[in-house]
Amino acid sequence: MKKSNFELAISETIVATQYKDIVTLIAQGNNNTSGYKVFFEKSPIDVIPPEFILFQIPPSELVLNAITPFTAVAAFHSDKITKNLLVKDRNGKRTVEVLKIKAAV
Repeated sequence: MKKSNFELAISETIVATQYKDIVTLIAQGNNNTSGYKVFFEKSPIDVIPPEFILFQIPPSELVLNAITPFTAVAAFHSDKITKNLLVKDRNGKRTVEVLKIKAAV
């Protein structure tokens, strides 16, 4: 996978949650055709709060010319409570609040 093929994706919604020591980041959106690969990559810059970039790789084969939904997920371990994450996509950089999930009783 050549990084030169990577381009920023556009997300419609981004949600982050933390349950115990696992933080999960989920982005959803649509592409104009099928065949895109959409994923998060952690920024190489070590910052607090952590920063993630939402990338997509355009299709290289024949595709269906139809609006195609996507979901991208990233998860990581954190011993500390994570309050926010930074996410960069084609819309720019935004702060995403991390929602705390408590165990059901």
